[in-house]
Amino acid sequence: MANTTIGSGKNPLVLRISQDAYNGDAQYALVLDGVPVDGVLTASALHSSGETDIVTVYADLLPGRHSVDVQFLNDRWDGTADTDRNLYVEGITIDGLAVPDSSAAIYWDGTRSFDFTESGPPTPTNLNIGASTAPNLLQLRLSEDRYLGDAQYIISVDGHQIDGIQTATALHSLGQQDVRSVLGPFGPGPHVATVTFLNDRWDGTASTDRNLYVEGITVDGLVVPDSHAALYAGGSVDFSFTGPPITISQPIGSGPDSLVIKLSGDFYKDFAKYTIAVDGAPIDGILTAGAYHFTGLSDTLTVHGNWGPGAHTVTVNFVNDLYDGTAATDRNLHVDGITYNNVQQPNGSATLYAAGPRDFDFFDPSPLLPVSHSFGTGPDQVAIRISQDVYLGYAQYLVRLDGVPIDGAQQASAFHALDMGDVFAINTTLAAGQHHLSVEFLNDLWGGTPGTDRNLYVDGVMVNGERLVGDTSALYANGTADFIFGA
Repeated sequence: MANTTIGSGKNPLVLRISQDAYNGDAQYALVLDGVPVDGVLTASALHSSGETDIVTVYADLLPGRHSVDVQFLNDRWDGTADTDRNLYVEGITIDGLAVPDSSAAIYWDGTRSFDFTESGPPTPTNLNIGASTAPNLLQLRLSEDRYLGDAQYIISVDGHQIDGIQTATALHSLGQQDVRSVLGPFGPGPHVATVTFLNDRWDGTASTDRNLYVEGITVDGLVVPDSHAALYAGGSVDFSFTGPPITISQPIGSGPDSLVIKLSGDFYKDFAKYTIAVDGAPIDGILTAGAYHFTGLSDTLTVHGNWGPGAHTVTVNFVNDLYDGTAATDRNLHVDGITYNNVQQPNGSATLYAAGPRDFDFFDPSPLLPVSHSFGTGPDQVAIRISQDVYLGYAQYLVRLDGVPIDGAQQASAFHALDMGDVFAINTTLAAGQHHLSVEFLNDLWGGTPGTDRNLYVDGVMVNGERLVGDTSALYANGTADFIFGA
């Protein structure tokens, strides 16, 4: 038995040849559409054994009718069946499809012609199978190596067969793909799609081999990882996929303020679960992250409360971590962002790879009442009026008189935009001569716009009831405003 490949092109013409050998092997030639193919060929497979030689002729054939001639060149007969050299054409395929009436016994020198039709590239099929309406769409892309018929298969999901036997038409060698669209309720969680190849056949060569290929799978448009397979033998291959996420939008708590937390999870055997607390006070019970992190989607958890001006802390506690040694077997929780009363909070994202709490700070910029500070004793008084622009925290400052800090860092309360002012009063005894007053801005912050800018303002300075000339200053960056007074 011999396997011979001749020529080049996209269309395989496969002839199965055998012989009765007597005083040498049968020899023959092939002619395709009137053009000789290669030279003299010699048969080796014996007809009596049931084996065949495989001769594959590759060519680029236009759609339409064609003919291949088999010319027997060296017949011999010496009077008996045992002394008779003959040639047999056992069958012919074109593009893996059987040519009708393509077997013949050639008992003497001469030519046997076989007509066939090249139909051109097959048309891939796109079919909907299974339910006619359902919330989720599973799509499988498949192709085949065709030989003496098309590859056949069945599709199952979670052990349930979908529709009947499917037949492939798209040719793998041409890069074609069939599509099978399966509608079903493939909800969140793990699922298995199974493709079972039913009718494998192989007659010893690459051109006489029927195979099935799974080219890829998607569920609701999301690519299923590792969803390619070549089935070179009959049997089943499983593809694991996770059902589409449920993106949860959930309000909890009550009050005028809104703390919005974006969360997602890495699903493994169950969804990530968590609890929420604000300033140490639990809000609601155990919550579930429905959105899958790898999709880029997030749940929206809106926590309502009445927390008041100033800095606060929200704690996200991951309660059901699970890890079985690989990235695919790891349940995690992701905090994807936090806003408070529509203001994005800095450092509001994190991945929780292990069970436990994670704290996130947020800030309520509601106006505070102006405050009055009074420091020291003495007959003289230096009074400073202070205000601020609030952004993710209150402005902080330090006052010095003649180089001496007064009490330490202070926090502004009054809002400049509301024409309010804090009063910082220093009671002391001023010696004769010149004095130096400074106000240092300590914690500037700018988010890129006028509305996201923390600033400090000195709105006036009075010494013993009289305002200084040039006694105002706007500090838009960390630094010092200086004022000189006295003789």
